[in-house]
Amino acid sequence: MFYRYPINDVHIHLFDPKDIDECIAMVDECGYTNWTFLAWGLFYFVLLVLEKYGGLGQGWPVWAKWLFTFLMVNFAWVLFRADSLAAAGQYLQAMFGLGAGGWDDLTALYLRENWTVLAASVLFAGPLAPRLRDWAAKKDSPLLDAGYAVLAAAVFLVSAAFLIKGTYNPFIYFNF
Repeated sequence: MFYRYPINDVHIHLFDPKDIDECIAMVDECGYTNWTFLAWGLFYFVLLVLEKYGGLGQGWPVWAKWLFTFLMVNFAWVLFRADSLAAAGQYLQAMFGLGAGGWDDLTALYLRENWTVLAASVLFAGPLAPRLRDWAAKKDSPLLDAGYAVLAAAVFLVSAAFLIKGTYNPFIYFNF
């Protein structure tokens, strides 16, 4: 199916288009037949082409580039994780408050239970963490080093507790 051609001690693997049926059968055997994976790859392809040839992001302030990247990665994760393109569309609509769902009692419950995690995420997603690191580096205090170790252990334990608390949290790669 793949042929090796040595060029200056570098082996290049070329695909023979005549073997497309064998490739499709191999992909079907592995279970990678969901259209969402194709949509996920095409989404990134379009973004890369727009960035390289369309000038997407040129002249934008750093915060806008950061925000755009964050949003596009989140949209791509929806495509990657969804069971079907229809499910991905429904999930994307729900992300913007459209379609079924919206702000119900369950949403209020999740926000009430996780507001501290959301607040910390917003704070540390920006430049706060590097500024705190730089401030602590200037102080050169063993007490700050110990505090950092305790904080890192606390974050780990809280994260583990949130994972354990979840009723059903499948590891995403078991779906493949």
